[in-house]
Amino acid sequence: MARRRYRPRPTPAGVNDPDVAGARVLLGGRADTVLRRAVADLGGCLGKGWRRRQVRYVPGRSVVAEFELGPTRGHNGTPQIVVVASGANADGTAGATIGGVSYRWWRFEEDPLLPGLRLVLDADARQQFLGSVGWADSATRVHIRSYRATRRAVIELERGADHLFVKVVRPDRLTGLLGRYAAASAHPLIEPPLASATEGIVVFGAVAGRLLRGELRTGWDRLEVLDAFVDTLGQLSPQALHPVEAPARRLQRVGRLLHQIDPSADKLIEELVTAEGLASSSPRAVHGDLHTGQVMVDPSNGELTGVVDLDTLGIGDELTDRASLLAQLVVLADLNEQFVAPRDALTAMWGRRFGSERLAMRTAAGVIALSPGSFRTQQRDWREGVRRRLALAAELVRR
Repeated sequence: MARRRYRPRPTPAGVNDPDVAGARVLLGGRADTVLRRAVADLGGCLGKGWRRRQVRYVPGRSVVAEFELGPTRGHNGTPQIVVVASGANADGTAGATIGGVSYRWWRFEEDPLLPGLRLVLDADARQQFLGSVGWADSATRVHIRSYRATRRAVIELERGADHLFVKVVRPDRLTGLLGRYAAASAHPLIEPPLASATEGIVVFGAVAGRLLRGELRTGWDRLEVLDAFVDTLGQLSPQALHPVEAPARRLQRVGRLLHQIDPSADKLIEELVTAEGLASSSPRAVHGDLHTGQVMVDPSNGELTGVVDLDTLGIGDELTDRASLLAQLVVLADLNEQFVAPRDALTAMWGRRFGSERLAMRTAAGVIALSPGSFRTQQRDWREGVRRRLALAAELVRR
């Protein structure tokens, strides 16, 4: 079998941001000029097999780009990822001024704001905090499930048939995350963490079942179960929770990014921000980012077995989670017809209950929030991906 070849992905975004001068370089076709210096400074040599795997650009503030250095693997089989930032808060890392612009860089396991990563990836250090849950570290396989530079990472530990999931967050956000799980401890579908460490480490057991996304593709239609779950989540006490980001505020934040990479979204966002259907009501506990990759289902009986990732648990309204889930289904249905039936069924169910126009406006806002996804993950055709999602949102508004 031929080895997969990695190639640079020059995706000039046309960014013109005087407050983040490094954005044009790191998001454009000249990223290798900085990456080569970064890799050399970190003790390596940049070859041809690199790719830009994810970016986070906040207009007027910072840009953070993650680069994977080819198909080879580093320590413990983890990918070799180098992060380069400009304008970001990454003090204490190596860096230089190139072309009059200041850059910082690090290997992902040495993320300056996620010190827990070094502990999780080191077998001896890992055993110290996993001993409390009876995990012997021998023959452990490490899988990096997600990494967002300076923000969070999820690492799966596998030992035979046993699995643990370790979430690494900024240490100053650990208390808030544990507080959200404590607030949800009464819910039967939410499992509390098994252990935590002050370095920003939270350990979870594996949740039984299969992802809802996969079950929907095979015809799962217990949609009333989803509806009931959102209702029961709303019965949790909101006393220890903070409000989630309001739809209009989120639109404005995403709009600033879209203005830089696809200004055609400006008019649509302006129309939605001022729409009456975007207003929130009836405050209650909500997941805050509910989608089909966070709900587990028992394939034998169709019942929900668990819900994960409570990073965004907070106070919203009865449409917060429903619009979030439906927005993702709108996007998925555009890519795969297997999601059309659940999208339409949920639209009809929730439209009757909450009003079709209000549901459509909130769902459109959710689709716009998802629209920069292909840009963030640096898909080869990210421009087309952004515009397709904006067109889906516009269609919802027109209807």
